[in-house]
Amino acid sequence: MSDSPQSSGIKALITCPALHFISELVFGCLVCILVALSLASIPLVQGWVMFVSVSSFIGTTVLFFMYMCGAHVPATLDAVYHCIAFLFYLSASVLEAFAAISKQSNFTYEQYIESAFAMMFLCLNTLLYMCHAMMSGSTCLFSATASAATRPSSPSAGSLASKTCTPRSRGS
Repeated sequence: MSDSPQSSGIKALITCPALHFISELVFGCLVCILVALSLASIPLVQGWVMFVSVSSFIGTTVLFFMYMCGAHVPATLDAVYHCIAFLFYLSASVLEAFAAISKQSNFTYEQYIESAFAMMFLCLNTLLYMCHAMMSGSTCLFSATASAATRPSSPSAGSLASKTCTPRSRGS
């Protein structure tokens, strides 16, 4: 049994993770377009938002095509990638919100609306990456728990991926 929770090939297009991938790509593209079109009140913020959206778009595209081609992608890689992308998008959305608020009095209404829509799509994409990270993390935990039940109890029997996914028991 593989660690990858997604199907491969055409069947992958009708799964919930595929819908997450596609929506992350669409909204990430919208963020790129809106941030590139908006007038930068703080160029460093615009640069960070562009870096986050472009790098996440490329990473999501690579991961999606790996799933579509049927490559074995461990669930831990999916969960870690989406957690990092979520944190990057969270920082970018906070910075873009700050830039949009500071832009309110200095720019025209159209420029402010462009920035507000970019911020809205950033927040939406942040939520999508958070949901995908939580879904991948829970799949990782469930697959590690199931494989731990069928695995021999010797210490060298598990792989690094299964050791990083196993839930820690709380001491009494």
